[in-house]
Amino acid sequence: MSRVFLTKVWGFSPESYPALGFNAKGARDKLLKESLPGDWVILAGTKGLPTVPEYQGRLLGKVQLGKEEINVENILSSIGTNIPKDHYHDDGRYRWPFGLPMIEAQRFIDLPDLSELFGNYLPGTQWASYALDVEKKLGVEAVKKIESLRCEKVNIIEAPEIIRQRERNRALSLNNTNGATGPGPSNSRKGTERESSSASAYIMKLHGSLNEVYKIGYSSNVLGRLADLNKGLITGVTNFYWEVIQQQAFPDEKQAYNFEQLMHRRLNASLVEGEREIYLIKYKELNSVWIDEFYNANWATI
Repeated sequence: MSRVFLTKVWGFSPESYPALGFNAKGARDKLLKESLPGDWVILAGTKGLPTVPEYQGRLLGKVQLGKEEINVENILSSIGTNIPKDHYHDDGRYRWPFGLPMIEAQRFIDLPDLSELFGNYLPGTQWASYALDVEKKLGVEAVKKIESLRCEKVNIIEAPEIIRQRERNRALSLNNTNGATGPGPSNSRKGTERESSSASAYIMKLHGSLNEVYKIGYSSNVLGRLADLNKGLITGVTNFYWEVIQQQAFPDEKQAYNFEQLMHRRLNASLVEGEREIYLIKYKELNSVWIDEFYNANWATI
């Protein structure tokens, strides 16, 4: 079950300000340590300026955050967000440089008043400096009140750093197990219209070989692909057969295809002569490339 944290902010605009920033690295690290993917951070407007009057002391929205640290000022500059002067200290330093990207955002429709909800406006600097666990600080009933509030989804601006973290989280939620080489995903094949669906990239190992031989590919039906490949090997005679030893699901075929292509580019030097997807390589090296490409998540922005 996801947990709920709460912090105070000056406003809530994921469409142009898609990050939650902290003024101290320790505050961000505290949230990273205490929270898990899927937890929500509730954003409440501060009781005074520069929060606009209609947002003061009210619950504004809730967000899920990526786990990869970002520099908020750099993100805002990269997407062309105009940063107000009061977001800087007198010496020119940005107030909340230590951040995490918003990967999911919802707005509270009724903008409930903190005092009406919890009995007071949660005074104290901790509520503004940290994201605090609501159940630990206010009790189970406070969490239930928050969960009952009406919300609506808010679009988050498509900054590359945010897309990568969002899509990586989506892929991990699907499956937590361990020059183009083929046609890319298409919505029209063999004259039949079809919707783009989830697919998996895979590593297959060739058994029966004296060397370590692996195949990289992607498919919406990995087991079916495995069966097709093994049909031609006449295993009963040759003792050769492919085995799926690793796969990662992606929300759609395009992402799985992109990931496969990035793997092929990285592994080109180990390609078996005359082949396009089969490699002579140590598994430790192959797995290292696999992990690196997945967590870089460039497959989400191609």
